[in-house]
Amino acid sequence: METPVKRWRRRCGEGWIGGADAGALCDAYAAFQDERDRHAGPVRIQLVDPNPINQLAGLFAALGDDDPVDVFVTPGHGLPAEMEAYEAAVAGDFFWSGRELVSCGRLRKTEQSAQVSRVMIATGGTTAGPRFAVHTWATLERAVHGLQTWLGGGPVDSVCVLPLHHVSGLMQAVRSYVSGGVLTVWEWPRLVAGDFPMLQAKPGVLSLVPTQLARLLDVPGGLEWMQSFRCIFMGGAAMWPGLRERARAASLPLAPCYGMTETAAQVATLRPEEFLAGVDGVGAALPHAAIEIVDESGVVVAHDTEGRIRVRAGSLFHGYFPQAGAESIPVFDTNDRGVLDAAGRLTVLGRIDAIINTGGEKVDPFDVEEAIRALGASDVAVLGMPDPHWGELVVALVVDCPHDDDALHVLLRKTLAAHKVPKRFIRVQSLPRSEAGKLDRRALRELCMGQGNHE
Repeated sequence: METPVKRWRRRCGEGWIGGADAGALCDAYAAFQDERDRHAGPVRIQLVDPNPINQLAGLFAALGDDDPVDVFVTPGHGLPAEMEAYEAAVAGDFFWSGRELVSCGRLRKTEQSAQVSRVMIATGGTTAGPRFAVHTWATLERAVHGLQTWLGGGPVDSVCVLPLHHVSGLMQAVRSYVSGGVLTVWEWPRLVAGDFPMLQAKPGVLSLVPTQLARLLDVPGGLEWMQSFRCIFMGGAAMWPGLRERARAASLPLAPCYGMTETAAQVATLRPEEFLAGVDGVGAALPHAAIEIVDESGVVVAHDTEGRIRVRAGSLFHGYFPQAGAESIPVFDTNDRGVLDAAGRLTVLGRIDAIINTGGEKVDPFDVEEAIRALGASDVAVLGMPDPHWGELVVALVVDCPHDDDALHVLLRKTLAAHKVPKRFIRVQSLPRSEAGKLDRRALRELCMGQGNHE
């Protein structure tokens, strides 16, 4: 049976990370293990190396360790306050940084109840600090095999422009490693500057978020480069209608998908041929997953009925650190609203907690955002802010819109019900987003609060 060390050396020899030196990768792996051998027993290790290649070497070395390890995948760079928040949340025994396993100076060892190593992946920070979903190699591999089957089998060659400390980037690395494919890690600024990586002989896959797709369509050569992929996974947020139409007109092989950190990324994906044929939504469940829609009581509802999205999958996490158990969770009720059609294809309608209740009327922010985009805004976010009279006030943060506030009110009243039209418009140069392209809702609220009440 192939050991983790032999597998790593074999895959590095096969050049599984495009452009990376195989010897350097093996040296980084060995450096981790040499230092780890001096500290027997379960430990808690935080990956903080700013070099994504070194991060991967540390991750796979930790997972190949003989003793159970809790390995936390965190950013290797960022604002000091952000880095301090991660360090406090992890309270680790060691840092993996600069190809060194450095002691944090703590005397205690981590309380490790599981008999296998665990991967802690940050998901949606809270006011109390970062939160981590707990996975194992088994849950990650099940996610890989499900998507690999959906793709028709064989190696998965991937170009990664998403951060490797997010599940969207991390799983691209795991897919390539497990399937025998090649991972090309590429910096996003290089892409938007028109510097595109050379692809393998076989068309690979690419993962983007909608704002990235919109940017690349405007970069000279970007369209032609994207057309060379067999499949472009589109996640992170819903595409707006204008972007969908533009992608279809360009015959881009988009595969809108649905997943999250708790599911080890994708659990539903629309096939490119369905997308190009005009089908919307995020497709049917992948082979390793099942999706249901349930009502407020948790009862499964009929097709074409809106409700909460429930996921069953072999790739489900074990829970959140530190309360996670030894077994993976059998079923996960998400905080997303959705509907399944008769063919089992899922359409995501938005977050349950994003619905705005203003004066007793319910407002879906996505409907309002689509209407404002249609009037020429390059980017927009809509949210509800506390208000003593309305309960919540519909507020829109708008980037580069050609209409002033009065004109926006008039134009939106032609397409939206009166209660959906924002009471306030806040003009900003850009919207706060994570490295994975998701809107930072907490930062948006802070922006709104900083503007005061200008009703």
